[in-house]
Amino acid sequence: MHPGIARARLQRVHRRRARHAAAAAFCALLARAAAATTAGDLGQWCAESADDFRYGMCVGFINGALSGIETEQENARAEIPAGVAYRPRARICIPKEQVTNGQLRQLVIRCVAADPNHGRTDGADIVYACIRAAYPCAPPGPP
Repeated sequence: MHPGIARARLQRVHRRRARHAAAAAFCALLARAAAATTAGDLGQWCAESADDFRYGMCVGFINGALSGIETEQENARAEIPAGVAYRPRARICIPKEQVTNGQLRQLVIRCVAADPNHGRTDGADIVYACIRAAYPCAPPGPP
């Protein structure tokens, strides 16, 4: 193989690994920032009596958590660089064309209200648990 071709391939591999490492670090940073929001906060933001600002906070947080979960699910299929500790969660399968922000909000309201002990739990974990229970992925069928 020509040395220039081998060098170019090696550079592509290094760039791809660097992107994966950067994505993992970015997700960890976002997770730390999101950890400041608890299920109790979500319960207040998503309440039926919430004003437009709190409704926006609720829906924005849910969509942000979902975006993070989707990114995590995509990264679970990617090549994880050596030395990066990563354990993917169980997959969720939301039928995007059929589920509205209002329905997701109602789902979170019911989930948070169902267990008052959720109050101090991380908000993103509650969103994941609620949506995972409502929209689990179907097990793969026979070939």
